[in-house]
Amino acid sequence: MGSTALVPAGDTFLHNQRIGLISIDKGVIDRDFVNYLFRTKNVRNQIRDSASGSKVKHTSPSKIYDVRVELPPIDDQKRIGHFLSILDTKIELNNKICSELESLAQDLYRYWFTQFDFPDERGRPYRSSGGKMVWNEKLGREIPEGWEVHRLLDHLQINQNIINPSRYDFIGYLDTGNLTNNVVSFIQHIDMKSETPPSRARRKVEPNDILFSTVRPNQDHFGLIKEPGSNLVASTGFTILSSKIDKQYNEIFYLFITLPENLKFLQNIANTNVSAYPSINPEDIAGLMISLPKNLLVLSSMANTFSTIFSTITRFQKESQELASLRDFLLPLLMNGQVKVGDSCSR
Repeated sequence: MGSTALVPAGDTFLHNQRIGLISIDKGVIDRDFVNYLFRTKNVRNQIRDSASGSKVKHTSPSKIYDVRVELPPIDDQKRIGHFLSILDTKIELNNKICSELESLAQDLYRYWFTQFDFPDERGRPYRSSGGKMVWNEKLGREIPEGWEVHRLLDHLQINQNIINPSRYDFIGYLDTGNLTNNVVSFIQHIDMKSETPPSRARRKVEPNDILFSTVRPNQDHFGLIKEPGSNLVASTGFTILSSKIDKQYNEIFYLFITLPENLKFLQNIANTNVSAYPSINPEDIAGLMISLPKNLLVLSSMANTFSTIFSTITRFQKESQELASLRDFLLPLLMNGQVKVGDSCSR
């Protein structure tokens, strides 16, 4: 209750009775300003205090009308709303860039590792240029000469860093629901001197680790954590995987595990599980069969390309997190007049 969003200009939407549609008198109040005003602690608390209901709390339009706020002049509202919307627009753009880069990495992985049109020694696509293919019994298909097929278990170490979080002064805790499609939505920061961490906070996350939730795999709670920061601990609901040889190959293994056909395979296993909810075992992931070039120089060259892509994704994600923190810090200060927005942000 209290979530707020803008209807994009020019679009038409239907909404149900649990959503209140707020119309704006443009001569008195700015729509961007109102959008952020309703996100402030003061307004949200007033809305929540007006709620009733024994099981499901709810409010009403009449009670929303009773919310009291101090409104700055319309020109100041426009400056504030426009400035905050610039931050959100940049965050949205960063998110789109990250999504497009990951799609590019997935397409490139399929092109090189499933269609086998990786660059040959002359820079030409291997299979399309007549590169020699040999039959592989394990996969039941042809693979390039000089490639081999193994289970992921032969390449990856699984759940190696089981720790007792009490050895740290503080930890960042990542639950399964807070990592989706390689995007971290929330990390719980816990002061171990005064707080008790969740009992599932047991898996230490190292740079470039692959995290994959074994619970309800259809919800896509997985990701590649290139920069976990200090003392990031993940839930035991995650399986954590990393290359036995060199973590520079983790991007390749991540892209393989998250191929649609592999995700579907793992989901089918989860659906046949007799436990209370769909789940898989780490061994189900470890049993997937992957084909890779024997020549580590070739593999390393491919890995460098994927590393560059995912490092860029991480950089944009980090910038978005910093911008969101800045927005949330400035929001109450702008609304109560402690800080001002200059004329350069006016429309």
